[in-house]
Amino acid sequence: MPPPLPIGPSTAAKISQLIVINLIYTVIIAVLALYVFFKTKLAYTLTKHKGILYFRLSFLFLAIMFIIRLATRLLFEINRTTSLHIPLHKWTFLGLALSGILSLICLLYSLLWHIFEPTEDKDHAPLVLIGIALILSFLAIQGRAFNTLVGIIIVSFIACFIIKWVSTTKKKWFWKTGTIYLSFFVFWMLNLYTVMLANQRVLLRAPIFIGSTLLFLFIAYKVHCHFPNLSKKNSKKSKK
Repeated sequence: MPPPLPIGPSTAAKISQLIVINLIYTVIIAVLALYVFFKTKLAYTLTKHKGILYFRLSFLFLAIMFIIRLATRLLFEINRTTSLHIPLHKWTFLGLALSGILSLICLLYSLLWHIFEPTEDKDHAPLVLIGIALILSFLAIQGRAFNTLVGIIIVSFIACFIIKWVSTTKKKWFWKTGTIYLSFFVFWMLNLYTVMLANQRVLLRAPIFIGSTLLFLFIAYKVHCHFPNLSKKNSKKSKK
């Protein structure tokens, strides 16, 4: 194996800064995602609402995706800057793509779950969603099909969002809940862009990280404001 390419002090400093920023950013997003996941636990326990279930799972898979992405990034930098060689298996990238796509699919299904609600006791939705996620994940790790995947994701979100908005009877749905879904999608697309971004400049990635963090803080705030009220209402109903 040939020795690693020489890296100057300035380049090494930039890489170190990028790793630190990635670490801080990952910790913040993972903690916020897990906060949303656990914050909505009581609401789901009381209501058994399928929409809340898949909404929660989308944030759990998002936290998993960020942890895998950080580990992959660290291993890549170690291999590139040192004499160590830790193999990055294709399964690692498949796990990264699968967790990220499952996060988005669960979010979309939480919008339209009532349309596909099973009439019988058997619910095949989890298997169907996992199957779709696996197919899209294989497309994601194929470079030529990546643009097709992005197109499918954008069209799917727009279609699901419009269908939900038009079909809902709640007039304030967009401002109360729709903004959460819209913010999540913008956040997801920004992070997809950072994966595609080959440039290592900290100044180029930092604004995206800051913007993504602000979006996720907004999501966590909206969830914090919404779900305690839902939980209190249902707890009163259960007492009655």
